[in-house]
Formats: sequence, C-alpha cells, structure tokens
Amino acid sequence: CIEHHLSSNFLAVLLSTTTMTFDEAVNEGIQRCNDLIRKILELEILIIKEFPDNEDVSIILRGYKEVIQGQLMFGQASPRYKSNRAPFADLRKTFIGSHKP
Repeated sequence: CIEHHLSSNFLAVLLSTTTMTFDEAVNEGIQRCNDLIRKILELEILIIKEFPDNEDVSIILRGYKEVIQGQLMFGQASPRYKSNRAPFADLRKTFIGSHKP
C-alpha cells in the first residue's frame, strides 16, 4: 500500500513538474514529501494503538519515514547547491567569454 503510494506520488510529481521551474519543482517535491511523512506518522500511530505488540510493522513504517525524510533533505539541499554553484558558473561564463579569440 505504502509502496504503491510512494511510486504513484513520485509519478505525479514527475508529471506535474515538467512545466515548472527548478525551484517550483523542488518546492512541490518538498510539499509532497511532507504530506507523505504526515500520512506515515498517522498510520504508525494508528498501528501502534491497534497492535501495540507488533514491532515489525512499526519498524517498517519508520524505515519508510526515514527514506522520505532523506528525500526531503535532498530536495531542500538542491536549491542551495544550485545557488552556491551559480556564482561560479557566472564567473566561468565571464572568463571564457572574455578570453575568446
């Protein structure tokens, strides 16, 4: 169920981001990751209440949550990486442009 939701969520982001700018796509991905983390937490709480002795399911859900949080951290780091590289890209263009024969 969660695996299907993850893959359909990924496809939805992929399809909806084709016309977005890089920053818009990252923000959309971050929002969807946050929504999915919230749903996993709600499911984990429900399972713990209903099946307090079933530690395996809780461990699996925590694993999914950590994967999503990892994707979220990557998504948040991407714009910073892009913005940190931008000044160097501009310098490179300026340097190469000024040294053309």
